[in-house]
Amino acid sequence: MRWIAALTVVLSHVRQGFLGTANGSAPVNPTPNVLGKQELFGLNGYGHAAVVVFFVLSGFLVGGKLIELLKSDDLKSDWQHFLIDRFVRIFVVLWPAAVLTAGIWFCLIHLIPNAPFVKSGGWAFMLSAPLGADASLGKWAGAATLLNELLVPTLTSNGPLWSLAYEWSYYMIGLAGVLAGRAYFTTGSVLLIAYGGLLFGLAAVHQPVILISGVCWLAGVAARAAFDHDLLRGRISQACGLGAVIAVLLIESKHPLADPVLGVALAVMIAHSNWKNFKLFARFGEWAAAFSYSLYLVHFPILLAVMGKLYALGILPHRLGFGLESAVIVVSTTVFLLLFARAFAWATEDRTAKIRRIVLKLTGISRTVNEPFRAVKLAPAQSPPASPEPPLADPPGDSTPHPQPPENPRQLAPAGRNCPP
Repeated sequence: MRWIAALTVVLSHVRQGFLGTANGSAPVNPTPNVLGKQELFGLNGYGHAAVVVFFVLSGFLVGGKLIELLKSDDLKSDWQHFLIDRFVRIFVVLWPAAVLTAGIWFCLIHLIPNAPFVKSGGWAFMLSAPLGADASLGKWAGAATLLNELLVPTLTSNGPLWSLAYEWSYYMIGLAGVLAGRAYFTTGSVLLIAYGGLLFGLAAVHQPVILISGVCWLAGVAARAAFDHDLLRGRISQACGLGAVIAVLLIESKHPLADPVLGVALAVMIAHSNWKNFKLFARFGEWAAAFSYSLYLVHFPILLAVMGKLYALGILPHRLGFGLESAVIVVSTTVFLLLFARAFAWATEDRTAKIRRIVLKLTGISRTVNEPFRAVKLAPAQSPPASPEPPLADPPGDSTPHPQPPENPRQLAPAGRNCPP
């Protein structure tokens, strides 16, 4: 599901970059409603819905880890492991993507400063501001620290970063809530709680929509709890959940709905325990999901680079009408974006587990990456023995590992922007 959402976002941006209207005017070179035109244009309306899918899946997978953290009997190391896990997962890809974006942005504003999508906004919804607006150190610092949307606007040259800032806020606010709820207070945990509180406060003051969209993330967390306890079973209820999502998407194509409406519908759908046995295209889904995060972060600047090259060649003086030439451009660009993202993921995203192990070793956290959090097991208090006795055996079941969710949300098995991120 994650790779489908990422591809939907990519197709939406490619369509906006090459096809449609220019500066709000009538369609350039209008063409008849040939086969595929309405379908391609229709995808533009589902780009944001795809991001809602990311939020729900993130709540299901990452929020599921927070649920485990609530029951952990080794909170001292487990919360640190969660923080490192999320930090490495996000920033190992984000920082190289930011450097790539900066390089492409610099080339565009210096090599083709008069290109309409460079010097002024209005080329498309995804480029509502000129690229020159990114000439601000604060915006780049905000992108690097995921304080965009909270303190500064998101980079025009990599618009999808807005949702990654949302997800990171949910991670940290959620972790802060777990630590505060468990009344676990050390120097490090207090700093984290303060950080989570700061993000919550900034969102409430500067960008309340972050908290509103957080309902989608929380719906994913609730779905995970229901999934783990097999609260939803049976083919009829499963079909009803899938039908509800389809119905919401059809309605949203004509009448925009609030994000939580789709978020709750998706949560009900994925909470169904029957998805544990869903194996259709599982291997391909696992392969595609493995670089979906990289695809989400790098497709936008690379798309701008392709647009810049076509402009320099005189092929893209304005957005094009639907036809054979534009269809070839859209398809070939999409394939190129997928191939580039796969190569980028090989250099970054595929190294996440190795870098995580290195960081865990450096920080002295011995628990392995795939070892689950250990649940709290309360035992009645006992008085110490009066005389030395052999140590008691561990209670049965204490050493039994609990299943950890796979990284691939496509399988929706007991299963952590991806959302973004």
